[in-house]
Amino acid sequence: MNKIQEAADDPTFRTLGISPPSRPNAKRAPFAIAIFVPVLAVAEAYCDTEWKAIILLGAMLGPRVVMEKTGGAQCLGLRSSKLSVSIPAPAP
Repeated sequence: MNKIQEAADDPTFRTLGISPPSRPNAKRAPFAIAIFVPVLAVAEAYCDTEWKAIILLGAMLGPRVVMEKTGGAQCLGLRSSKLSVSIPAPAP
């Protein structure tokens, strides 16, 4: 006699019922793959992330906003374009 049937026969133990064994539904497999593959890819990407680069990008957002609002970005762009015009092209 198996353990589940013994538990069902025991009057001090209440069982709700025994579910019959079922076969896997092969039609649902593509849906399971579509759900779990992106999750695994996200977890792998999280592990492979170069966090120093993410922090550097986040730290650059504040100065970027300040330079845009004060006109520093336009001034720097104009000066760098003038500087690049005055640099001679390398000889072939």
